[in-house]
Amino acid sequence: MNSFEQMAENISGFDLNHYLELWFDDNNEFITDLNKKRLLEFGTDVEGKELRTYRAEMGEVYNSFTITTKEKKGQPADRVTLYDTGEFHKSFKVESDRKGFVIEADEDKDDGKISDNVDVESALGIFDLQPIIDKLKVDLQEELLLFLKG
Repeated sequence: MNSFEQMAENISGFDLNHYLELWFDDNNEFITDLNKKRLLEFGTDVEGKELRTYRAEMGEVYNSFTITTKEKKGQPADRVTLYDTGEFHKSFKVESDRKGFVIEADEDKDDGKISDNVDVESALGIFDLQPIIDKLKVDLQEELLLFLKG
């Protein structure tokens, strides 16, 4: 068997769907960190729009009580970070299937049910997929080279 035939035989054993499933499991922290960073730095939803709490006062993202509380804790009061104790952010996890992936979280973490204060579904997800695509591209190339070499 020539080297091309050997490479073709090696690569025929590569299961892309299985690889992607494992990749998303292995890169859970990388992906959820992108979501956390967007919330902490910008306070935006998955479409890049400013998050606001349901009880926010005119021109603010929070009500005056929450703004005062956040400022006393040394936390940003000019954007909704969904970070109080950090427990909600720690609960982020990636769930993937053949159609894609979502970020899920325990809405009962921190102070009460977070969805009572903000649209959590719009806050969980990735606005800019490019870092994920870039990392996946590099990792997939490395994995394919290993398969080609046998």
